[in-house]
Amino acid sequence: MDKQQLLNCVRAAQFAMHEMVLYLDTHPYDAEALKKFDVYRLRYMEFLKQYEKEYGPLSASGDIGSNGFDWVKNPWPWEKEAN
Repeated sequence: MDKQQLLNCVRAAQFAMHEMVLYLDTHPYDAEALKKFDVYRLRYMEFLKQYEKEYGPLSASGDIGSNGFDWVKNPWPWEKEAN
């Protein structure tokens, strides 16, 4: 999986997890929804961990490792070629 595909997986899992949170705000005792939330949360954490291991942290709260703030070493969004 390349960098963009993996980032899309992170975003999709995060979106699904967030949608379940919104649903659970109004249906806190829905056991099936709680199970789905756990599945999406675990999937998100797996994709996030894989992405940060291969490409560096996505946020300041991400795993910065022993190299400090790795994201500064990558091109900034405005330095990338337009798609």
